Amino acid sequence: MHVHTVNSGDSKIRIEDIHQKINEGIVDCVVVTEHNLFENEGRYPIFYGEEIKTTKGDIIAMGISEQIQPYLSPEETLDLIHEQGGIGIAPHPFYPFLKKGLDELVKKLPIDAIEVFNSRNTKKADRKALELALARNLPATAGSDAHRKSEIGNAYVIVDYNVQSIDDLIKLIKKGKTAPVIKKRSGIYSISRFL
Repeated sequence: MHVHTVNSGDSKIRIEDIHQKINEGIVDCVVVTEHNLFENEGRYPIFYGEEIKTTKGDIIAMGISEQIQPYLSPEETLDLIHEQGGIGIAPHPFYPFLKKGLDELVKKLPIDAIEVFNSRNTKKADRKALELALARNLPATAGSDAHRKSEIGNAYVIVDYNVQSIDDLIKLIKKGKTAPVIKKRSGIYSISRFL
């Protein structure tokens, strides 16, 4: 979950690169979340969402059918996501650089899940996101936030169920049936080893 391609404008990843990583067994499927761009839901093994820049930070939309305009308030953005039957995920909420995270606002927004592991984030920021997800009893996700081919699979979720559509994945997220994992230089961490 949370991969960018050249269509995001700041990534070097091509769709062929994603297929190569899938064929190598690095990941089973990928959710591409372009910056402020959504084309379609895709099909297994590549699904699509949208990483939307709001006035206060980014929100990932999954399960939408139409692109959502950037630079609205987080509340307006989430309303539009929910109107389309999708879910809103707070990616890297406490990211310490570039003001990309929702920061303290994420504590009261009607988000559906929190990205607790982001491979571009600091361990401290990830820990804070994880603690918030646990405190709010919200589902936890992970994303590599990949902008280069080598980053695909640096953070991911494990599911025990067969995922063949974006709807399958959303159902598992909503039920909290995703196990976030992140690779760091010191090893591979799941939630239980991270706290």
